[in-house]
Amino acid sequence: MTFMIAAFSYRNVLTLHIARRIFALGLTALALVVLPVSAVYADDAADLRAFTGAQTRVVWVQDAGETACVFSEKPTLRLMGYDTDDGKGERPILPGIGWYAKHQLTADGQRVVFADWADHSVNVVNFDGTGRRLIVKNVVSYEKHYGEAFDSTAVWTDPRSGVTWAYATIMDKRGGQEVFTIRRYQIDHPEVNELIWDKSPAGMFMINGDGRFASGSAGPCGVFSLPNNYFESRGGGCWPSMSPDNSLRSWVFTGNHRSIRLCVPTDPLTGKGYSEYIVEFNKSPGLTVGGHQEMYHPRWSNNVRFLTLGAPFEQWNYEAEAKIPMAVAEKVEIYVGKFTEDMKGIERWVQVTHNKHGDYWADTWIEPPGSFGPKPTDKLAVKLLAFSVSKLNTTTLENGENCG
Repeated sequence: MTFMIAAFSYRNVLTLHIARRIFALGLTALALVVLPVSAVYADDAADLRAFTGAQTRVVWVQDAGETACVFSEKPTLRLMGYDTDDGKGERPILPGIGWYAKHQLTADGQRVVFADWADHSVNVVNFDGTGRRLIVKNVVSYEKHYGEAFDSTAVWTDPRSGVTWAYATIMDKRGGQEVFTIRRYQIDHPEVNELIWDKSPAGMFMINGDGRFASGSAGPCGVFSLPNNYFESRGGGCWPSMSPDNSLRSWVFTGNHRSIRLCVPTDPLTGKGYSEYIVEFNKSPGLTVGGHQEMYHPRWSNNVRFLTLGAPFEQWNYEAEAKIPMAVAEKVEIYVGKFTEDMKGIERWVQVTHNKHGDYWADTWIEPPGSFGPKPTDKLAVKLLAFSVSKLNTTTLENGENCG
């Protein structure tokens, strides 16, 4: 009632009718100021949950400095989280500003594995920000090979044993030389680790459902047969991603940064041979970029029907310290999209973040049916749409696109 009293104190200026209107508007403004973000965006959480059909969590990094850090170039980032069911809205997972990168949710949605480039480490933390622990460091080789020698590059949980592994790029010392390798570490027992790949430099790993293959880049993008078997190229492009099931479908982002080449293996047992078709990201409700604008950081979620990315990006300068201006970064938000049932298009996009800071590198977790993950705080039924991995009509396209 404070606002109403204030309004009537100006009765010699305002009529009763105007005062009542200001009172109504004032309550709305007051709600926007004093209510928590989660309350303001309660409808957004409900919309996202209805969209995915289950509890959904998203992690990403957010600018907290004076320049945009699209590729985690500086230690001026917040590690952020969002949960459709906890009512907290967008919030930092860790209290401090840091040099965070390659953050990914574990299969149960309970923890986040991330790289901390400030001390050249891979770490794990609970989604609520508690229980941060070191998994591995690789200081010496990181300092000699900055930008490629160390990353948290993938997270995968063995569906048979329930053991969760973090995959990291490590420079091994062999015969006086340093050799690029990818090793995996049990996140609860990091002393248990094993070699996964050392046949070539590789990065941007994403593991398929049963752990036998990964998408990634070894110059061209493609599919790695693990452990340490062979690499099958999927041609030029960037931001490769692997379907979380066992179909061995993968994608490569095209040069316009508005579509993907979705690759379907000819032999789903070996991953060898493939056909492909274009999936347009920019022709669906909820997100449209125009002019020179682009989408970035596309990544498959743990549900084959859903993916996430950031948009809109523009005014790129890859030679500059800040790759995009802050005025552009402030408009970059995180979106979750849903593939059509035939996987040939996007049904629509739902915006996750609503803020004035650059948001990048999102990873999305959707609670599976019968999940051993966090329980929903309400009693809505959890049911994900079924999909088919067969009978995809595909069209073979030319390879050779490259993008930044």
